[in-house]
Amino acid sequence: MISNLRQIAIACLLSFLLPAIACAQQVVLQGGPTTNGHVPMYITQGTQPYVMDSGTAGGGAANIGLSELLIAQRGLSTPPFANGGSGPLYTNFCDYDGPTNSVAGYHYLCFSPNASGGGLIAYGYNGSTGPLNLSFNINGSVPLILSSTGVTLATPTITGGTITGATFTGGTISGAAISGGSISGATISQALTNAHLFVGNGSNIAADVAMTGDASIANTGSVTVSKTGGVAFGTSATVNTGTSGATIPLLNGANVWSGNQSLSGVSFTSTGAMVLSTFVVTSGASYNTAATDYFIAVNKGSGSATTINLPSSPATGRFLIITDGKGDAQTNNITITNGTINGAASVVLRSNYASVTLIYNGTAWNAL
Repeated sequence: MISNLRQIAIACLLSFLLPAIACAQQVVLQGGPTTNGHVPMYITQGTQPYVMDSGTAGGGAANIGLSELLIAQRGLSTPPFANGGSGPLYTNFCDYDGPTNSVAGYHYLCFSPNASGGGLIAYGYNGSTGPLNLSFNINGSVPLILSSTGVTLATPTITGGTITGATFTGGTISGAAISGGSISGATISQALTNAHLFVGNGSNIAADVAMTGDASIANTGSVTVSKTGGVAFGTSATVNTGTSGATIPLLNGANVWSGNQSLSGVSFTSTGAMVLSTFVVTSGASYNTAATDYFIAVNKGSGSATTINLPSSPATGRFLIITDGKGDAQTNNITITNGTINGAASVVLRSNYASVTLIYNGTAWNAL
């Protein structure tokens, strides 16, 4: 009996004390409706605290939504704690588009400050569903799309830094070092001096350089070559070239060689008629052979004897053909002189339409 009275006395005492304690701690009240899956939050009106639904992702009026969210990794060893999450790739903050036990699969977007070797944003899928792109929408536009096949920059503006192995379509690239990948339709705003070129330097970076040496380039793309081997082109038909200092004779405006040619081991193939330098003697008692003569025909309107004077200092290998073009050499002899010819001072053509072929051997002429 005494024990029962004691329990009743204790209960009465607590009934007086507990309301006072609850009042001192200010009992938290439920405010407003709740939604399954939403995070509760605290608000205070005056001194009275309330717990209520934190609202939807669509936002709302003032005092709707969490103002701060703390997620701190925990562990038994010394922090920082790596790979401590149970999400994909050890992440600890994840958003899924469906239950993770769904047969149809799901997509996830997860974060971690220290997972899989560093800070990580993981986006992917699991199950039978397929992969999706990860887009970044900035002020209503989507300048960047990440996918399993690469990076797409719709209208990128890149300033500084190094870009490796990326594919760019459109946009502006300014002051960036680009290694690998491709650029399509983009404006590269790195300054380039008028009529200069980008050339890879010793560090494999494109550098602004001027074209120098034997050629120059205009800003239209036209290239002008004014020298060869550092020697400027002049008005002369020849220039020194090669280690021997030999000259290269060229054709002049009349398509005549500027000097004697010496060709070794050369074969010629002609697809048309070969035209040789020919001179026809039509008058006069004598004719002095010119440096360009190869074939000389004597064909005078009024027949008379003719003397053909060979060149005084011919080049070795000089070749000449002299003929009676009229057919009256039996009456009007053609005498070829001015040098030694087969050991004689001259050769005389005495038969109609006779001819002789001469070649200079370096000291005398030989008749073939």
